[in-house]
Amino acid sequence: MSSLSSILPLHRLSEVAYKRPKKTLTDTLQDEEVIQQKLEDYSEVDEADIDAIPIGSTVRYIRWDAKNNCERFILGGNIIRISNEYIVLQGKDNGTFSAQRYTRDKNGKIIHTTRFFKLNDAIDKYKARIIELEAEVKKLKETIRKLR
Repeated sequence: MSSLSSILPLHRLSEVAYKRPKKTLTDTLQDEEVIQQKLEDYSEVDEADIDAIPIGSTVRYIRWDAKNNCERFILGGNIIRISNEYIVLQGKDNGTFSAQRYTRDKNGKIIHTTRFFKLNDAIDKYKARIIELEAEVKKLKETIRKLR
């Protein structure tokens, strides 16, 4: 699979004029039944295996929400990079953002480990191929438009 970032132009969400609505899509997904449904085709990845997830894989995650003192489900995106402290993901409209692997207290002690869920391999393979083909179609449409 070719690199998603080489096909699609990426941008850091923190660098664009994103205006957060009062209630986001993520806010509506915090019900346990909804979360189970959203994780239906996903498998939880053991913390020790996070670094082995292939770049381009689709992940969802559950992180600690310090503001509300509870776990929070996040739809996630496609992995761009994995580091010791965070994972960079590509989400909607090719925006990139970081998912922290740990939540720490004021003293730097880990108080929560983010739980990551990887899209099952067969589905992930086809989804990645669809993304590649959509990007190719977009390029070809642009070429056709220029030729007219």
